[in-house]
Amino acid sequence: MYKMIIIDDEFFIKEGIKQTINWNDYGIDIIGEAENGEEGLELVKSLKPDIIITDIRMPIIDGVEFMKRIREEGINSHLIVVSAYDDFDYVKTALKCGASNYILKPIENQELINTVIEVVKKIENENKMNQYYQRLKSEITNYKKQLVRDIIIGNIDDDNKIRENIELFGLSLSEYLVISIRIQRYKDLIVSYSTEDIHELKSLIENYIINTILVPCGNGGFFIDKDHDEWVVILNVDSKNYDIDNIKQQCYYFVKRVINRFDKFNFNLSVGISNLHNSYNQINLAYKESFIVSHYNIFPNVSTIGLVT
Repeated sequence: MYKMIIIDDEFFIKEGIKQTINWNDYGIDIIGEAENGEEGLELVKSLKPDIIITDIRMPIIDGVEFMKRIREEGINSHLIVVSAYDDFDYVKTALKCGASNYILKPIENQELINTVIEVVKKIENENKMNQYYQRLKSEITNYKKQLVRDIIIGNIDDDNKIRENIELFGLSLSEYLVISIRIQRYKDLIVSYSTEDIHELKSLIENYIINTILVPCGNGGFFIDKDHDEWVVILNVDSKNYDIDNIKQQCYYFVKRVINRFDKFNFNLSVGISNLHNSYNQINLAYKESFIVSHYNIFPNVSTIGLVT
């Protein structure tokens, strides 16, 4: 069963969603409800539902702010937004904040059922992708990592040779970008904290790379730890649905989640995102782009996300 909660300040909307559809028939268990974004936020943090149906306009905390906050908390629940406003700006904002679908009031039962079924399929696919990336992470040998490092730094520049090595990861690149992720002032960090703490932080970063960047953003990809303080993500993208704003937004959530989750550390992260490339022998160039913008810090002691301009 997939867990679902409903957040809406209109009593009859909540009751209609709950009472007029037999959700058990669709593998859904309604585990809670709230009447405003503030209550909903606490409920979501406590119950960690798979699916959230939420209004966009609510008292105290509106739907947009609610969605931003749960993403910053590291909660990956799928969001179905309902609203009485047929407004493109609302739709755009909701989708940017991670909504899976957008439904207009009055809600028709069959439309809602179809939407939830569609979201369940997305969840199942994401679960499979997550398992794939976790397995890939555990199976990457030091030999494979070194091959990728050689490609990234330009030691291997033959297009066919690079393609052969990338295909060892079960990946065929069409169009892609490279993301460089660095821990700022790493040398200070290893002096101030234990080896166990550093290991825990790195493990957290790698899990969030999978959950927050690779699974939501990509059409396939992988990452390696290039150095003690740096990870490199090669993200395959579908150029027809390419949305750099979404990738940047996910990188923002990635940074917020890592920092919030490991708040006992005094540290920051730098993220650099390359241009889009379509040739295997441009991986080194893409990495250089991401590396350069990841080092562009205007303000000291602040986490940054940089794009090539």
